[in-house]
Amino acid sequence: EVWRVTFESSTGGVNYTPLGAGTRIAGGWQLTGLALPRAQNVFVRARGYYATGRFDGSSSVTESVRNVYLKWDTTMTITSDGPDPSSVDHAVTVGFSLTSAGGTPTGDVTVSDGVDSCTGSVATGTCSLTLTTLGVRTLTATYLGDAIFNGSSDTESHEVFTFADVPSSHWAWP
Repeated sequence: EVWRVTFESSTGGVNYTPLGAGTRIAGGWQLTGLALPRAQNVFVRARGYYATGRFDGSSSVTESVRNVYLKWDTTMTITSDGPDPSSVDHAVTVGFSLTSAGGTPTGDVTVSDGVDSCTGSVATGTCSLTLTTLGVRTLTATYLGDAIFNGSSDTESHEVFTFADVPSSHWAWP
């Protein structure tokens, strides 16, 4: 039985840096509180030590190496959706922002209420959504991620009326 495990990491698979000793848990060993590099290959080596000599106290080592690639997390935020409330079949401009501690993500964001959708780039931060379903809708902005960044999403409530449902106090005349 393995009685001690140490963990090490390497970005090239040759020179390893100690990460610490593992803690025994049900079904294995764990090491917590790591700060491994992101958006690059990292080799993690676990060395388990176990007794082999019955009486002389000798031990042997078993080793396992795994390649890990950790992406940066992202945070999606719907920053605006207007006008809200809106009228059915009229465009709503949805603003969003996507942030990450690992830099500026690129690519597209899709905004949907489950029926209608629009797509805008992360760089522009907006898309124009024409909603065709009446009532309170849940808008969801979704970034799927890429090779460097994990995906994320955010939701916002939005109400859609027919023009006849909007009280005259909400009418705007030029």
